[in-house]
Amino acid sequence: MKRIFFSYKLIAFLEYIYSNQVKLDNKLAMDLFILANKWRYVELERVCEQYLVENLSMENVLEVSSIANSLEIERLGECVLDFIIKNTDRLKENGDLCKFEYTILVDVLLKLGENMPKKK
Repeated sequence: MKRIFFSYKLIAFLEYIYSNQVKLDNKLAMDLFILANKWRYVELERVCEQYLVENLSMENVLEVSSIANSLEIERLGECVLDFIIKNTDRLKENGDLCKFEYTILVDVLLKLGENMPKKK
């Protein structure tokens, strides 16, 4: 008899489809977000995005930023930018600031520029 192994994210995806519930952690939320985006499962995508926004941290901001940027998810990207701006000093201290994609850093600088006082 041949055994079939399913990945945890596929099982969680199916669980959500059938029960409309899923217990998320950071890794699963990111994986399911990508899967839901690929399969255009908007409801699950929203659930995962909300989880990622509410649980954005120093530990996951790089990966969440990469996902938001590669999938062009505007709301998630804005939350990441706000997080980076609020935590620039900490990200600089631990060396993570320079690990963000170039386009993200440009967006951070542009957003910071918007908040600068205008010269008269």
